Amino acid sequence: MQVIDHVDQLNEAEELLRRDPQESLRLAKVFLDTNTELALCLRARRIESRAHLHMGSYADGEAIGQASIVLAREAGERYEEAMAHNEVGVFRFVAQDYEGALGHYAAAEQLLQVVGSEADVCRIYLNLGNVYYRKDDVVNSLLFYERTLEISERTGDDLMLAKVLTNLTGFYAEYLQDQKTATEYARRGIALFERLNDKVGLAKAYMHLGIHAKDDRDYAEALKYFSKSLTLRAKFSEPDEFLSTMCELAQCYLLMGDEEQCRGVLLDAENTEAFKNNTGLGGHYLNGIWAHLYLHRGEHAKAIELWLTMLAYLRENGTSFLESEVIRNLAEAFATVERFEEATRYYQLLNNQVDEDARIGIERRLLVMNRRVEIAQLETQAEIERVRNVELAGAVERLEQLHEENSEYLAFMAHELKSPLNTIRAITQLFMEDKSLASDDRHALIVQVRSISTRMFDLINRVLDRAKGRQDEDGSTIDIAVIWKYLLDQLKLRAREKEISLTTSIMSEPALARIPESRLISIIENLVSNSIKFSEPHTTVTVTVRKLYTDGNAASPRLLLSVKDEGQGLSTEDMDRLFRPYQRLSASPTQGEDSTGLGLHIVRRDVERSGGRIWCESVAGQGSTFYVELPLIAAGKAV
Repeated sequence: MQVIDHVDQLNEAEELLRRDPQESLRLAKVFLDTNTELALCLRARRIESRAHLHMGSYADGEAIGQASIVLAREAGERYEEAMAHNEVGVFRFVAQDYEGALGHYAAAEQLLQVVGSEADVCRIYLNLGNVYYRKDDVVNSLLFYERTLEISERTGDDLMLAKVLTNLTGFYAEYLQDQKTATEYARRGIALFERLNDKVGLAKAYMHLGIHAKDDRDYAEALKYFSKSLTLRAKFSEPDEFLSTMCELAQCYLLMGDEEQCRGVLLDAENTEAFKNNTGLGGHYLNGIWAHLYLHRGEHAKAIELWLTMLAYLRENGTSFLESEVIRNLAEAFATVERFEEATRYYQLLNNQVDEDARIGIERRLLVMNRRVEIAQLETQAEIERVRNVELAGAVERLEQLHEENSEYLAFMAHELKSPLNTIRAITQLFMEDKSLASDDRHALIVQVRSISTRMFDLINRVLDRAKGRQDEDGSTIDIAVIWKYLLDQLKLRAREKEISLTTSIMSEPALARIPESRLISIIENLVSNSIKFSEPHTTVTVTVRKLYTDGNAASPRLLLSVKDEGQGLSTEDMDRLFRPYQRLSASPTQGEDSTGLGLHIVRRDVERSGGRIWCESVAGQGSTFYVELPLIAAGKAV
């Protein structure tokens, strides 16, 4: 009964998030003060984080999200780890760190594909659409928005449907200049938000309708929608959106010729916490309207100074969608004060910008049209394939799959043979160069060469067995800690060859898993060898192996292997291609070592075949950490 009450408490806090975030935050804090159950506490922290987002206290919200990622991972709470990644992704998005946002959303999606629902994954799709929207990637933005739209309509998720309709409003209005479709989406979204009593969504949707009415010069209608949006934000505000709504309201009054009302709105905006705490675009929105007011009053120098400051900010931060308007204002202001040289220069810039905007607009429309054509073609092709002879199609598919498996297997074996050969080469090089090696050391190295050579013969025999139709799987139980100790000397030798320090933190107790020994060796060797290969001399590669328990359940132990380097790191594009076969990434081996692009693909395949998961966390220029999670056999369980 106690747990049910706790869940009810959290449900109430979550329901209030988009209606009264301050009260939602209070309830979450009360819950955390009186409860210790980890999974529920992580959920409460997630509610805290999102409440801070809606209230505009971004630093506090992101700090909670970042701490939750670590806490959830340490505790094996994979669902909450995913949702914490999503929260941090939202804060990175608000901070215009779009690469960081994509990284967190990718981590969340990978986890949710295993432990989440379709609705959870749908939430990530919506956020990915938002990032690509800001990155001017029209096709990917529309792809994720439409995927979200399809899932939310099919599953009856009205809140998600309302959110994506509001986002599509902006997409069609700003990207495709299709105001009619944008307005239709906005009205559908408003109807849903009103039914749900969702104040955050209604505030955004009313703002979109206000902008549309203002563009149509229906200022009275625009004032009504902007005022509604601001009223809904009385208790909370996301600073940029709140300030931009205030600016739209002020500009509306100015367009109606009411200078005093315009000035009053601007002064009210500057007295808000949203303005005082804002360091982003919101403050520049406000300056832009002040400049219009100054121009209206004939104070041209003040207007020009503010617009120049705004233009510099837009260019510095890559916010191109407002540049044309600011450049037009500057050109007209310079012309008014007869500074014709500057006016000419800005008119030329405006002409170039307008041409560029028109070109981009046409390209966007073409991309969307092509996307529609591709979807229609795919649907037609799918229907053709569906009516084909099922048995014939099945036979062709089986042959193609067999051919693909054999080709991949041969490539895999060739790759697997390279690693032991490199170790043997390193040992022989040591024999040749270090004449002072003690007899015991030489003997130990010879034993290693023999052991490695035996494993190579085993690999070759597996190829031959496969050719005869035999499989290489076995269900024996092995101790991962023992395998690691077997590999440690070989891996340290490779690190030593490149003057890299290999540090380890390995659990001492047994860690039993049902996995072919050769597969486990391949996973460990590939990951550690890769880190050594892409690291500079005199850096450190750190390997940690420890046990986790899924959702705190001792009956579901897992192993977490992490391999961290101080190398070149990976770009967002690298992360997208990371585990695909034959992919060349931006990072290169530091001493010209060979790289086929197969190793990580093999590791991912082997990890997933063993019931585990693999992922990477990396920032370009700051190294990478690869994580592998594998299921273990619980203590005392029959093997």
